[in-house]
Amino acid sequence: EFVRIWKGGAGTKSLSRDLSKLPGGKFSPVFRDHPDGEGSIRALPGGIVVVFDPAWDFQKISEWASSEKIEVLDKLPIGKNAYVVRSEPGLAALELANRLQESGKIQSASPDWWREVEPN
Repeated sequence: EFVRIWKGGAGTKSLSRDLSKLPGGKFSPVFRDHPDGEGSIRALPGGIVVVFDPAWDFQKISEWASSEKIEVLDKLPIGKNAYVVRSEPGLAALELANRLQESGKIQSASPDWWREVEPN
């Protein structure tokens, strides 16, 4: 499954509003790390990095995911209990990460950002 990443040029008024009018597929607006428009770009292709209490076993994580109607996709090799869970791409990923973080049931939640990389 692919996500299209669209970058608006100078004079783009509301890229996120216009995404709903584009044909088919799933989309993410492009974000900049600095408000002046400089620096690397990033986007939300989908997926949330969730860190759970280190005392939780996978059974407890699975019960949490089931109660939240969330699918656990992958265990990450960082920390003891870091996983990627499924989310829609775009602003839906950011909204879900915020909701999970604010729930207080987990240690942290952050979108699995796509970041622009430049060779040295």
